[in-house]
Amino acid sequence: KQKIEMKFIITDKRKKDTFIALFHMLKNLTTSIHLILDAQKGMYIQGIDSSQTSLFEVCILPTWFQEFQCTNISTSPLHLCIDVQTFYLVLSTKMDNVNWIFTHNENVNEDVMFIEFICTTTQALVRKFKLNLKEEDYDPLLLQEFESEVDFIISSKKMCEIMNELHTFGEDVCIECSQEKVMFTTSNDSCEVNVHTDEQEMVEYAVNENLELLKVQFGLKRLKQCLSNKLSTNVVLSVNSETPTKIKYNLDEDAEEKGEKGEKGEKGEGEAVKENYLLFYISPKITI
Repeated sequence: KQKIEMKFIITDKRKKDTFIALFHMLKNLTTSIHLILDAQKGMYIQGIDSSQTSLFEVCILPTWFQEFQCTNISTSPLHLCIDVQTFYLVLSTKMDNVNWIFTHNENVNEDVMFIEFICTTTQALVRKFKLNLKEEDYDPLLLQEFESEVDFIISSKKMCEIMNELHTFGEDVCIECSQEKVMFTTSNDSCEVNVHTDEQEMVEYAVNENLELLKVQFGLKRLKQCLSNKLSTNVVLSVNSETPTKIKYNLDEDAEEKGEKGEKGEKGEGEAVKENYLLFYISPKITI
């Protein structure tokens, strides 16, 4: 029987916090996800939210982990389908001074994944979780990158604060982009709220030189599900009038500090990438 084994380890506290924040977001979008694992390409996740209105993609290279192993005689990546709520509950069992070890051995037990918490000082086993894998199929979509009309990088904390404030007044938000600024607007029967954000308040702001005005509208509840201030300092939004808006978090601290958005190209199942990220594709509720 062919040898199919998987093991990855996370020891860095910041990366453990990032991993927790990542799956906290994913559990609010869907009940199951496929971890697509490859020795050279690392971990890849792609899925569609329960309302079928947005798509998410996660790429984490092997070098992001303290250790990453995946042995499979087949040329295809290893697919493990997990209950994301249970996976998150295990991760959120916060314990200090432990390393996380994730393992799967299909020759021993093809239906489970083990997660162990190992003490960093004594190397003793502190916790051991046995997760039953799910039998669900998912064929990742081939995603074609496209040029955006507006790209801006903004503090993720500020973006969350703006959306939370607007949600107290309305159910939808209109994002209006001009050559100089971005304006977020919501309204109800008794008032309208405008939040103005100019170039000085953003890390970076790039606009197609031929653009005069771009307006797109989203449901605030759905948009907020794609926002977090715990994954990275900044968030990148790429806005278009005819194609889905992209919301991207760079999971690399060094690249994130440089404001890198990555190279555009065609990505599919487990495609090699040069960065670690979470990316959402979210369609506008209304194109104005």
